[in-house]
Amino acid sequence: MNIATGAMNTLLPKLGELLVGEYKLQKGVKGEIEELEKELKGMNAALHKVAETPVDQLDQQVKIWASEVRELSYDIEDAIDTFMLKCKGHEPATSFKKVTNLFNKFKTNHQIHGVMKDIMDQVKKVSERRDRYIVDDNAARPTVVDVDPRLEAMYRKAT
Repeated sequence: MNIATGAMNTLLPKLGELLVGEYKLQKGVKGEIEELEKELKGMNAALHKVAETPVDQLDQQVKIWASEVRELSYDIEDAIDTFMLKCKGHEPATSFKKVTNLFNKFKTNHQIHGVMKDIMDQVKKVSERRDRYIVDDNAARPTVVDVDPRLEAMYRKAT
């Protein structure tokens, strides 16, 4: 895992697997996962841009946002892994176990719906927080003009 992108590179394929895999999701959950996937793809692209910039040149707000997104990606991956483990069970042998398994899948589906809602709320909060405190780049950066040291020699008075 890249330190800048966190779990994003492994998380996005897992979300895709949830959508097309054998996991029978409720319609609302599928829609939330699709929306989450879109949101995370955008965040992942932004994190890659942040990773390309040297750390000493990063704005403090960008560092904080990247850290929040990275931590959020770990939390989301943990939730997805937990859901996938709960759904993957051995095929029950008896009809009673089949009914119990069906009930457990319904319960798990309901739980993932709540978890996805919470995750989407967290993603939106991180996004909104970044937008709310964004400062114009021109106002935030001091004006630094690099002067070629050789210029001084060109304009020295001859004595």
